[in-house]
Amino acid sequence: MALCLAMRLFVGYTVDLSGAEWQIVGRRNSGVSSLKEEVERMFLGEYKHSIDDKGRVTVPARYRELLEEGAYITQGFDRNLMVLQPDTFLGLSEKLDEMSITNAQVRQLRRMLLSRAERIAPDGSGRILVPNFLRQIVDIGGDVYLIGSGAFFELWSAETWQQQRKELESTHEDANYFAGLELFANGAMD
Repeated sequence: MALCLAMRLFVGYTVDLSGAEWQIVGRRNSGVSSLKEEVERMFLGEYKHSIDDKGRVTVPARYRELLEEGAYITQGFDRNLMVLQPDTFLGLSEKLDEMSITNAQVRQLRRMLLSRAERIAPDGSGRILVPNFLRQIVDIGGDVYLIGSGAFFELWSAETWQQQRKELESTHEDANYFAGLELFANGAMD
């Protein structure tokens, strides 16, 4: 796997129609820059900020760059909020549309994620407005944590995040808890 990745990153090959002849078509760097661009478009890290009296929270500069097209904020799954870029939110909505509405669990999930979603955009000072009804649902006010989660970031109340953080710091329990997810299966990290 690593050798294939290295070859993909540095040298491109083609095969003629018979499949008999290989030729080097030249160096290319698109694999490296493409991977870097994907990582650069991820929400990473942990930031502590405060929500002001109007419900605005400053978004870290690195996140602001990723919100140039706006975003959607909705209820998360762990007494938190999720902020998703438009394409991620659209993908989530499309995935929900593929699920059967005759399934009560699907209907509840749709209601939770879509009825509580709001379009947002950073203002000139780099703040986003967290709608009051969402702040009430997850009891956010004062200090909040913005937590990168790859394709989206989460907003947590300070108290709830500290509880979550304690759970995450229990490494022995985490190893057992996450073992069934097969994160490193099928050469994912090779």
